[in-house]
Amino acid sequence: MDQNPLSSMLFYGFSIAPHRPSFSVSSLQPTKFNLTDTSFDLTFDLTFIARNLKKKIVFSFESIAVKIFFGDISIDDGSLTGFTQAAKNVTTVKAVISSSSPFPDGTDVFPLKSNLKNKNLSLKLTLDTRVEVKIRKLKTKKLRVLVNCDGVKISLPHRKVVDDSNDGECEVQG
Repeated sequence: MDQNPLSSMLFYGFSIAPHRPSFSVSSLQPTKFNLTDTSFDLTFDLTFIARNLKKKIVFSFESIAVKIFFGDISIDDGSLTGFTQAAKNVTTVKAVISSSSPFPDGTDVFPLKSNLKNKNLSLKLTLDTRVEVKIRKLKTKKLRVLVNCDGVKISLPHRKVVDDSNDGECEVQG
């Protein structure tokens, strides 16, 4: 049987083509939530899940910058230690994100404060990192990955997650 080497390479490439890992937020719990008109002092316990569904691909993530937003207002940021995710693996990452600082001049915190009266907030998280992809013995250069997780709901002041299977939808870019 006469086989075209190009078609064999294409078939091989598509059969192990690197799909991006998927991410979801399983828990975001405020452990400290102090907010004034000019500053904030916040701490969150964060748990997110990364899924690698490919059999022959390993992802190595560098340190991950995390930002938490209410609308356009950045209310917390921090970083997570990088990790390596084996093939066909689900990785759960837990971290404490904490910051205390003044809001930038001109920040309108009224929408945030008025939503606190409802005791429920819908937040957005961004995870920004660089990742190296390893397919068997081949490695890629480090690629930037930006993960946006919208609609992550928390409840205040009881410091409980509204829904423990929160699974804020995350979109991977990069």
